[in-house]
Amino acid sequence: MKRKSYTLVEMLVVVALFGLLFAIIFELLAANRTAWDIGSTKQTIENEARFGLENMARELYRTDSNRINVTGGGNNQAITFQIPTGSNNTTGNLIWGADGTPDYYLRYIINTTQLLRQVLDNNYNPVNNSTRVLAADIQGLQFSNNTSLLNITLTAQRSGLGKRTLSQTFSSTVTFRN
Repeated sequence: MKRKSYTLVEMLVVVALFGLLFAIIFELLAANRTAWDIGSTKQTIENEARFGLENMARELYRTDSNRINVTGGGNNQAITFQIPTGSNNTTGNLIWGADGTPDYYLRYIINTTQLLRQVLDNNYNPVNNSTRVLAADIQGLQFSNNTSLLNITLTAQRSGLGKRTLSQTFSSTVTFRN
C-alpha cells in the first residue's frame, strides 16, 4: 500500500535540517558584516589620519628647524612654527609668518580627539575663525626633531559598529626646505 503523507519524525528531521541551514547562513552573513565593519573602520581611520598628516607635513616642509617649537609631552604634543610669507625686497631675507601674515604662527594640536590647525597672532592667541579640523578620532601626536628632519607620529583610534576599537599609528618624516 502507498503512503500519501509524511510521518511526524520525517517532518521534524526536515525542520531541523532547515533550521541548521538557516543558522549556518546567518553565521556567514554575521561574519561578513563584522569583516565589512572592520574594513570600513580601518579605511575611515586611515583616510582621516593621512589627510591630517599630509597637510601638516606639507606646511612643515616649508619651515626650518629654528622656527619650530614643540610643546606638551608624551603622546599629546603640539607644534608651533612659521613659514615664509614673502621676502624683503631690500635685503632679500625671508619674511616669516602664517597664512600670508608676517609674524603670525601656525599650530597643530589635538583637542579631545581632533587634530586642529590654528593660526596664531604674534601673542600666540588663536586668530578668529582660523581654527580648522584636519582629522577626527586622533588619540596621539608626537614630534621628534633634529637639525634637518622632523618625525611626526599620529595615532588614530575609532570604535566600529560592533563596539570593537581599532587603533592605527601613522608616521611621516619631513625634510625642511628652508
